[in-house]
Amino acid sequence: MLFCVAPLAVAAFLAWEECQSARFEFDGCCPTAMTGGTIAHNRIMRRLHRLLEQHLDGTPGEPFGPDVKIFAAGWVRYPDPVVSCTAQPELRAGIAVRRCGSTRRHRRSSAT
Repeated sequence: MLFCVAPLAVAAFLAWEECQSARFEFDGCCPTAMTGGTIAHNRIMRRLHRLLEQHLDGTPGEPFGPDVKIFAAGWVRYPDPVVSCTAQPELRAGIAVRRCGSTRRHRRSSAT
């Protein structure tokens, strides 16, 4: 189990993450280990990505995930689906998320 003695900065987390054999997400304070998926989860994600690609065909939108890192409000996540509406360069850094197209604010669930 990983304990965080003091909050990390995103840059410190990214440097630490490079040396890890497992994948971690960052909640703005401490790293959190990611778990493995199930066969059912994988099937759902394949179908979701297929539907997203069909829906976004002819638009600049492109679905990514779950191996693409996103940066949002000081957090680092590997979401199952994420859609980028701008061209993404081939970088290891990940996608910087900006609020667009919605006036709703994303709130952190107390379950995570």
